[in-house]
Amino acid sequence: MERTDLDTRLRVLAERQHSVVSWRQARLLGATQDAMAKRCRSTDWEAVTPRVLRLVGSVATFEQRCVAATLDAGPRAAVSHHAAARLWRFPGFVGDEIHTSRPRCATRLPTDLMVFHESRVLPVFHLSSKTAIRLT
Repeated sequence: MERTDLDTRLRVLAERQHSVVSWRQARLLGATQDAMAKRCRSTDWEAVTPRVLRLVGSVATFEQRCVAATLDAGPRAAVSHHAAARLWRFPGFVGDEIHTSRPRCATRLPTDLMVFHESRVLPVFHLSSKTAIRLT
């Protein structure tokens, strides 16, 4: 795949996800490990976590951090607790702390970006979406 084609695909995906993409998503788009490593060294992308990249120059928002946290936590992860209430704009939920929940037995380790929770049961019908962010 040509570099410009991959860059276009990554940017289109990032546009839908508050300017962040995961390495896993990039691999699904056809990126190699080497291609992603080059993007990490470029001036266009920066690492938010070891597994998530952010477009340089994009506005850093709470929503962007929430998407990055869910991408970092894994494919079935979702924003939860107070952070989910803030995204739904419930009164009184204004903190910046991000909580994520995911099914137990996932293999990824959490990062400093979030408070991490694991659930024995996290069925798909317990999840919803708000501004392209998965919520419990």
